[in-house]
Amino acid sequence: MKKRNYDKNEVLDEIIRREPDYIQYVLPQRARADSVIQINYSSYGKEEGEKRNVYRVMLSMPEQEYCFEDIELNIDLCDLFKKSSHDFSLACTSHSPDSRKMRALVVDGELMPDTIHKIERQIEYQTGVAPINIFRNQEHITGTDLVRLVLSWQIINGRIALSNPSYR
Repeated sequence: MKKRNYDKNEVLDEIIRREPDYIQYVLPQRARADSVIQINYSSYGKEEGEKRNVYRVMLSMPEQEYCFEDIELNIDLCDLFKKSSHDFSLACTSHSPDSRKMRALVVDGELMPDTIHKIERQIEYQTGVAPINIFRNQEHITGTDLVRLVLSWQIINGRIALSNPSYR
């Protein structure tokens, strides 16, 4: 909050003030959403979020109706063990928010960009959308960054499927 010059108490007051709108307009949409994102403090410490924007991010999605080609979530183990100096965890879990079966990718901590650069290249290759370069000029990739990339893939994948019935 400090980066954007917001006072923590003002932000909390604004959230409370907007809660009726959230309950009336946003919450009902969650049951039909293609993706649901939850952001919590990092398991590596609350202060990491405030200092370096490091949070535990959970991206939940129902089973994909269409996927024109597999996208692998590659992690370069050499970079992970040689270059990475920050804590990081990755998990996948099943859960049922709103009585709907979903899979969730849970990302916490920070990675070096080289550790997961292949996923960007695969999305570029398979979709023809290039360059993606979401992580350009970043020293570390956070859970929020990785979720942004996965959401980009989901949007591109959906657009291609809608425009080409043979992928459905």
